[in-house]
Amino acid sequence: MRTEALNIDALTANAYLWRGTPFAANSCERGPRGGVCCHLLVSELYKSAGLDLGEVPHGPPGHARSGAPSIMIPWINDCPRFQLLDPSSPLIPGDLLGFNLGGTLHHLAILLPCDLIVHAINHMGVVITPRLDSTWSSRHAATWRPIA
Repeated sequence: MRTEALNIDALTANAYLWRGTPFAANSCERGPRGGVCCHLLVSELYKSAGLDLGEVPHGPPGHARSGAPSIMIPWINDCPRFQLLDPSSPLIPGDLLGFNLGGTLHHLAILLPCDLIVHAINHMGVVITPRLDSTWSSRHAATWRPIA
């Protein structure tokens, strides 16, 4: 099931506008080039596609490297806008992908058409990469689908 309000064309166009934005922990200056982290990028891109996720959690800088529990999983699981998919489910553009860093799900990306993902990476900023890139495919831990 997909929310009818999710506009994949708008999401994709905005993903390309954000490309090259610097990484900034727990930051989003409400527009490309201002600095953003992975979960706030996800929130902004979904908002541009018609899906407002509401309040986004913040952890301390370096949270993912600290071995601390994920702030992503409780946020997503408590959000009525997402359905956790079975690992064998086929993926479609707009799906939210979670990746393990340091043994815990600490990184988010959105699947775009052509099997690409958009995400904000420390020291790289916002990038669009193949989903099956060896760096990320081996860390893929969970997938959620936006729902109505």
